[in-house]
Amino acid sequence: MKTTPVRPLQTARWTGLDDGNVTVRASGMALTPAEKQKRYRERLKAADQTNPDAIERELLQEAQRCARGEMSDRECVVLADKLTDLAMNLLWRSKRLAETARKVRPGSDSS
Repeated sequence: MKTTPVRPLQTARWTGLDDGNVTVRASGMALTPAEKQKRYRERLKAADQTNPDAIERELLQEAQRCARGEMSDRECVVLADKLTDLAMNLLWRSKRLAETARKVRPGSDSS
């Protein structure tokens, strides 16, 4: 019965290293200032789209458009559902925060 060692000899060929040197493939040229600025603005836009205040502000702007009659009835119903969901989430959040405030208040009976 032939056995193989648990850990074979670590040669450059086995480890994938070329003569013991680690080489990193060049990823191309460095970014230009314009490319850096574009990426920065994209990151800001993505962060703003996940910011609760920005989401609320956008929904309220859409509600104003709906009130002016610039949206179809179907779009207004979808918007109303989004606003209802947002209001419910804010209500649940405020309830959790109020419960936490009661727990950390000195002299409170609940633990």
